[in-house]
Amino acid sequence: MKPNRQKVHEKYNGHCAYCGIVIAIKDMQVDHLIPQRNYVWQLKNNFKIPPFLMHLTFSDVNHIDNLMPTCRSCNGFKSTFDLDLFRSEVSEQINRLRRSKPTFRLAERFGLIECRPKEIVFYFETLQGE
Repeated sequence: MKPNRQKVHEKYNGHCAYCGIVIAIKDMQVDHLIPQRNYVWQLKNNFKIPPFLMHLTFSDVNHIDNLMPTCRSCNGFKSTFDLDLFRSEVSEQINRLRRSKPTFRLAERFGLIECRPKEIVFYFETLQGE
């Protein structure tokens, strides 16, 4: 069954579930929090299933609870990562930029960029429990 784009868009009031930017419905992409590619395997093995998705069954891959409104860059970067791996990969970006981009290191030395450790909390996680 094809997901209802309007319902997915409204899920977080038009914001990307991960970075929190406002996205127009025409620009929104739909991400599967538990990736389609690994869905049945993850459920069978109870592997990194977020507590709020424990109610899903093998046929619920397109259940609204598993669908996230995303911006193009978050969806492309997340790809088939589970939530923990996505968080880890986002956290690693500063180190990767420092290693591979001389312009990044230059901007940092001149104080144009200030990097500080920060726990990665996805937008949808800030809304849970409200």
